[in-house]
Amino acid sequence: MRRVAGPGDTGDAGFAIPLILMVLLAATAFGHLLHYLARQELTVAGAERDLLIARLAAEGGVRAVTGSAAAVLAATPVGDSAVVEGAHGERGGYRVAAHRLTRELYLLAGEGRVDGAARTKAGRLTWALDPGARLAAFPGAVAFRAHAAITDSARIAGDRVTAAPLVWSAAECAAHLPLADSLFPYGRVAESASWAPAVSTLEPARRQRLAVDRNPPSLNLGALSLQDLEELADITLGVPGGTTRVHPGSGCPATVAGNWGTPLNPTGSCGAYLPVVVVRGSLEVTGGEGQGVLVVDGGASFSANATFAGLVLAAGSVRLADDAHVAGWIRSGDQVLLEDRARVEGSACAGLRALSHVGLRTMRALPAGSWIEPL
Repeated sequence: MRRVAGPGDTGDAGFAIPLILMVLLAATAFGHLLHYLARQELTVAGAERDLLIARLAAEGGVRAVTGSAAAVLAATPVGDSAVVEGAHGERGGYRVAAHRLTRELYLLAGEGRVDGAARTKAGRLTWALDPGARLAAFPGAVAFRAHAAITDSARIAGDRVTAAPLVWSAAECAAHLPLADSLFPYGRVAESASWAPAVSTLEPARRQRLAVDRNPPSLNLGALSLQDLEELADITLGVPGGTTRVHPGSGCPATVAGNWGTPLNPTGSCGAYLPVVVVRGSLEVTGGEGQGVLVVDGGASFSANATFAGLVLAAGSVRLADDAHVAGWIRSGDQVLLEDRARVEGSACAGLRALSHVGLRTMRALPAGSWIEPL
């Protein structure tokens, strides 16, 4: 039988058109969804990229400040903050503020920016040597772990600590003595009541003038270990376990190993040269002059008319004989022996000048002292 389709009977073709329309609509919706997801993915990727740029900028800014503390130390009192570093690139930039927590402890807070908007903060806890704070930790011009012996006419003078030492004038100490005055308001190094001289005949009057510290001294300079001092030394001498004999002050320029500056000629070409000298093993100095920071991992001996101005850190004993003269501070991990006409002169000026060395005052990051905070 032949079937005739009427006007209202669409047959199979009538279902195809709506189906095609539904597929097209679904494809369009799916396309819009893909486009939306792609845009979201690009937005997220862009945000992650900007966050990474900001993070790198913040961390880079903090690293740029770490290692150079001069501007921070010069202008920021304890408890204050100051913007010390900033830079801007094509898209990103950073700003670093230093928060001075104590005289030697800083929090460096870096802020990374992208397109002018802050995105990330990075911080680092750092330490930078403050000469005044370091000397405040040294209550005596002479410190030793074992004992001290003074014979003949040798002496330790700590009652003129803020006076200019050696042949220096007040001009050589003008930039440093205000710090010393605040550290030692009575003009003398603090004395230890437990001092007991090895020589029983030492008269009581002289005993009262001695400026000593019998507490076991640390040879570290705050966060600076002996290894750190070796790494930043201007002059390194000797071999471990050996003995080095030197006659410092023999010449200029600073590249000469025997030149440790000229404290007896402060206005000369080497008068302002205050090196960090590290000696591996023991040290014997016969005559000559030198200044700065002297680090010896053995014993140190000064004889003849050897003169040194600054800070002496010796793991072993320290001996001064003949007319040897040290102006500044001595820290011995063993004993201190003064013989003949030897003299130790507690001098804040000599100590502060020695500790003004740029390498000593650079900022150092403390372990486990960093953080990152997305905004």
